[in-house]
Amino acid sequence: MDTGFEALRDHIASMGKVVVCFSGGLDSTALMDICKRALGDDAIAFYLSTPMESELTASMVDRISGHLGFDVIRCVMDDRLSGIVLQNRTDRCYLCKKTIYSEALDLAHELGIKHVLCGDNVDDDPNDRPGMRAGKELGVESPFRDMGIGRREIESYVNDLALPFPMVKETCLLMSIPIGVEADDILLERINRIESGIRLATGAELIRARLKEGTIMVQTVENSIATLLEHMSEIEDICKKEGFGAEIVRTGYVG
Repeated sequence: MDTGFEALRDHIASMGKVVVCFSGGLDSTALMDICKRALGDDAIAFYLSTPMESELTASMVDRISGHLGFDVIRCVMDDRLSGIVLQNRTDRCYLCKKTIYSEALDLAHELGIKHVLCGDNVDDDPNDRPGMRAGKELGVESPFRDMGIGRREIESYVNDLALPFPMVKETCLLMSIPIGVEADDILLERINRIESGIRLATGAELIRARLKEGTIMVQTVENSIATLLEHMSEIEDICKKEGFGAEIVRTGYVG
């Protein structure tokens, strides 16, 4: 193990017990694995299910936790709170993260645990990550940032785990809807079905379906654009079934 991760594991071991905000993404997967190795069953994975999560996100949470051998405590976002987030204001990411962290802190309090951790790393820019402000306000700890660990080291760590399935960078479904356009469960389900349908039809792992004035702007990584163009007729049918037009973005997606 890299000396930086050895120091991180020792740092986490000194905490005794932790709750990890687990999302099924790259950063929280690496963090949860390190915590599990350092603390065993005293590392608790917490996941808050929301209307904004995609089918792929829920699947990744199950697959990763099952393969790495840890249980996940799951809660569901309160309807009132999700309704506030779905108003889709400019502070939507901040409000969502504040809700997730608040629930994790409540769980930690119930279990008598002092440390709640998240996967923010030194390469994350607070100006681009409103959720970091919520974490700072609530006292959520970021051990990757504390120990000077960035994205490339985390990617290398996860690669070394040799998961038998690809880690697909996923994002919140609400990011598919322009700020100021109020969302609801039905609209998000339509976006989810479109993304899932296009993945199935094309075999492309990363699909983003962005809503723009009645048209779905379909995004993927650069080396999959040609594949999407070959399946344009199917993509149009998938989007039309949900009441939208379709257009493929010709520049590669960068998360």
